[in-house]
Amino acid sequence: MNRGSVILGMNRGSVMLGMNRGIPDQTTIAVSMNPILLKLRQRRQDHSEALNAREAELQKANDQIEENKEMLDKLMMEEPNTKERFQLYQDMRAYIKDLLECLSEKVSIFRKIKNEVRKKERS
Repeated sequence: MNRGSVILGMNRGSVMLGMNRGIPDQTTIAVSMNPILLKLRQRRQDHSEALNAREAELQKANDQIEENKEMLDKLMMEEPNTKERFQLYQDMRAYIKDLLECLSEKVSIFRKIKNEVRKKERS
């Protein structure tokens, strides 16, 4: 309320306000409470909806945390098997690399032998 406003009386959902600034003549204004109550109810509903949305977000985050914990437990249980398979693949990689080097050396030896055989056939 403004400075100098005085509540003079209430009447069925409205408030009577009077201006008294030392002047004997008072001006009385009727203010309805309904718009104020509607605004307050709307604000309360807006806050309630915002709270519900945040609670839903919180629940979703908690569900995701729970899913992540379950996935982590599952991965921890699979870790030994995964390590074993990884080591097997690393060993196979090393074996294949050595095999390719060996075959590459043999190819050059086979070419030399083939060239020598051709030379002997021509002679």
